[in-house]
Amino acid sequence: MTKVFLILSIALFGAMGALARVYLGGFVQGFMPEETSVKFPLGTLTVNVLGCLIFGCLGYLGHHHGLIPQEWRTILLSGLLGSFTTFSTFGFETVLLYENAPHGKIYFAAANILLNVTLGIAAILTGMQIGRLFVSN
Repeated sequence: MTKVFLILSIALFGAMGALARVYLGGFVQGFMPEETSVKFPLGTLTVNVLGCLIFGCLGYLGHHHGLIPQEWRTILLSGLLGSFTTFSTFGFETVLLYENAPHGKIYFAAANILLNVTLGIAAILTGMQIGRLFVSN
């Protein structure tokens, strides 16, 4: 597989994953009643869990058993599922950290969870504050 074909494949599958996220997430979200005061993001939850399920299966078959060639793992996992949900990549990498840790030492996996969630939310809050600067003037 040439480098150009790989890049174009990642881009094409990335576009398909992004479209699948928007349409599946919107479809599922449509089942939430409109009259509730809090509209739980069921569409996002569904996409994240489904993405993790598929990523876990394909990642396991490719990473642990070599059943999916590296190029196709990149196309499917980074392209398709990476744009469908980055949460799946985070979940898979956390499990790999746990699996590769010396017996009983899960602190790398725990640190990955803590840092991603804490810093991610902090970055969202910081970004919102920066955005407020643009509209408050």
